[in-house]
Amino acid sequence: MLGKTESLGDDTGWDVPCPRHSLCNHPYPPLKRWAIIFRPAQRDWCARNRTVMPSPSSSLSVTDVLAIWGAVLSSVAVGWNLYRDWLDRGKLRISASLRRLVKGVDGKLYSVKHDLPIADASAETYVVTTAINAGRRPVMFKSWGGTWHQPVAGKNTFIIVGVDLPKMLREGEYHSEFTNELTERIENVKKISVWDAFGKEWNVSRRGLQKLKQEARDIKIPDIGNS
Repeated sequence: MLGKTESLGDDTGWDVPCPRHSLCNHPYPPLKRWAIIFRPAQRDWCARNRTVMPSPSSSLSVTDVLAIWGAVLSSVAVGWNLYRDWLDRGKLRISASLRRLVKGVDGKLYSVKHDLPIADASAETYVVTTAINAGRRPVMFKSWGGTWHQPVAGKNTFIIVGVDLPKMLREGEYHSEFTNELTERIENVKKISVWDAFGKEWNVSRRGLQKLKQEARDIKIPDIGNS
């Protein structure tokens, strides 16, 4: 009968907790522990009287909370260091536009917007490429050039001889280079690029290149294509 201890034959009777359901406190003979598998009524009694104990993971100790907090702080610190290292580098922002040149009182050449009525400005229009160091490390503006949509003189790329290159640019500094070699081939220009001392390529954005071509159309510069 359930709840009673059967005799083992040697006048020794003892209550042993259920090995399969250690939380139900059901007594039965130690030599018949396996028998609970074949006794549906006894299994049901165990299921009804089993006490659900809280999971050890459901309650956090102060040590656990401190460990989790320390892991969170460590992750934030690592993320911040990576972000800071990413910012702490040189970065060139490249733009190109159509300009005219004018000589200043100091004898230097300056570029002005092509449609400004400025005396002594050149009649010829130039493509002016400007590189701004938008990063936190010095970057050397070493050379510039680009690629064609259609080959020119059998070449898919072009290099422009610099007027004042190479040029070291510190944080926030900029430098402009100009050429008249591209003015009549604007539509054939696929990409305008600047290279630093390590050979890294920095390009005029696609939108910036489209704006440059639209400027050429607005002032009706004749395009000679790839001739």
